[in-house]
Amino acid sequence: MPEYKDYYKILGVDRNATQEEIKSAYRKLALKYHPDRNPGNKEAEAKFKEINEAYEVLSDPQKRKLYDSLGANWQDGQNFEPPPNFNRGNFRFYQKSNFNFDDFSDFFKTVFGGFDIFSDFSNKNSFYENDIFTKKSSLDIEAELALSISDLLNSSVKTLTLNIDGEKRQIRVRIPKGIKDGSTIKLKGQGLRSQRKTGDLYLKIKILEENNIKLEGYDIYMNLTVFPEEAVCGTIKEIIPPDAKNLKIKIPQMTYTDTVLRVRERGLYKNENERGDLYIKVKIDIPQTLTPKQKELYCKMKE
Repeated sequence: MPEYKDYYKILGVDRNATQEEIKSAYRKLALKYHPDRNPGNKEAEAKFKEINEAYEVLSDPQKRKLYDSLGANWQDGQNFEPPPNFNRGNFRFYQKSNFNFDDFSDFFKTVFGGFDIFSDFSNKNSFYENDIFTKKSSLDIEAELALSISDLLNSSVKTLTLNIDGEKRQIRVRIPKGIKDGSTIKLKGQGLRSQRKTGDLYLKIKILEENNIKLEGYDIYMNLTVFPEEAVCGTIKEIIPPDAKNLKIKIPQMTYTDTVLRVRERGLYKNENERGDLYIKVKIDIPQTLTPKQKELYCKMKE
């Protein structure tokens, strides 16, 4: 029998975690173990698959309820049998296949029943997560499209390759400026097709935060580390913000740690003409390696 998988433990959340807590935990782990960031790492690939499987269940209230009905006595990883008359449901999934992922685990299939993979985003340069297609109506299709902050600032068009009901399609998607997390892009006529009608494709946007980069509305926050002598004497530091346009930051003399510097209109786009701001928090650290002379000077400063 398939071994019980503790999806809460996999995502590192409590069994009473809210949907926002589950979503936040998933995003952090997905960024850490994403195959694009761990090329050739089989352990990371397996972990990424496991994370997506856990999120697939815990992010869906119906699936989570069915999963929770297994009961707490399976939490330690024993083999199990689904409860009598357990409702497996009939779900259809989209699984990103350009990383050659296998099907979901035997545990997942035993609990939730069979599924078929019928679409493929093969744009390997994009940063799309485990997008899940469901039917919005008889012919409409709904999916989740994950974009990094850099995507929002640097890419106005994404090319997607989908295989829907055996038909391979290449679709160019314009990412409008000002789009926010949770927004939906409607692609008319790109859904399922019958003899007389064609459904639409709805892409729900999920914005992924990156290491050292946070979002608050349209404003971007990032940290910048400087050395003590740079903070005391002042300096010019060059950074590469998410819009990939090099930026020189003036560090004033006597800058304290956690000082926040503001750069106007280098945040996310609010619309075609306006942008949020970029906020840079200064962190002071000592160099990892010092020459004897440098160490001597630091010691003299202490005196």
